[in-house]
Amino acid sequence: RHNNTMTTFNQIKDTNCLHSLLFPGEDDTPFEEKKERNRINLNEKAVHIFQSLRNSQSSSNSIEELVQSVGFCPVVGSSTIEGTGNGIFMRGRAKSGSIVAFYKGTVFLPQHQMFLLPLLNADHAYLVTRNDGILIDGMVHSGTSKQIFESCLFKSNSQRKKNHLSSFASSENPYAVGQLANHSSKRASVVSLSFDFEGWEDDLVPFIPNVYFSDPNDGKKSFTSMNGMVLVATRDIEEGEEIFLDYKFDPKGENLPDWYKNES
Repeated sequence: RHNNTMTTFNQIKDTNCLHSLLFPGEDDTPFEEKKERNRINLNEKAVHIFQSLRNSQSSSNSIEELVQSVGFCPVVGSSTIEGTGNGIFMRGRAKSGSIVAFYKGTVFLPQHQMFLLPLLNADHAYLVTRNDGILIDGMVHSGTSKQIFESCLFKSNSQRKKNHLSSFASSENPYAVGQLANHSSKRASVVSLSFDFEGWEDDLVPFIPNVYFSDPNDGKKSFTSMNGMVLVATRDIEEGEEIFLDYKFDPKGENLPDWYKNES
């Protein structure tokens, strides 16, 4: 994966389109009801994944146990696209409408995005924008972004420990690999979607793979919410398939990578 353009992934902005993906054939549902059903459906799917993660913690073969419980689990491997490094592949089978992966990283609310300026350079490849303008920096494995992620985790989790609460991103989550999905407009099998973790049980919090740059929940005695992003399957994804996402760069944008122009 490599690009030098701030990325806004192909997010589903239209409630009607999302509802058609999650509930095929139910086009006559009132709009507000669609919005609520979409939210409940995705939340239930995410909770099921996290409950399965919690239950498999002591397993010596947790991936296989997750495949049995959830039906699938993404795994990291060398991409089939030459020169892009790692990608994510399907173990098991994910049905259309499934949450396939979560996007790990530091969450920047609009009022804190001035601090992102030092990160906007040619080597930054994992900065994504939600539909509501919230940014997530997924480059948690190296450089300044890794330092920021770890520093924010330490600060946030230190406060949580004082309140006897579980720490964010403190348990292994193999589904938190959405930031490694490579681009293909022709073979895309998922779309990215804004997702909020809200009102979850404290024992599921360690699997949430995000942390705020400045936590709006700071000082509160219970977990309230976390803004994130998920990858949702647009069709059935079979065993062994590499999971691709159409990055949907602005075709008029400057410095579009050759690999993006050539593939599209």
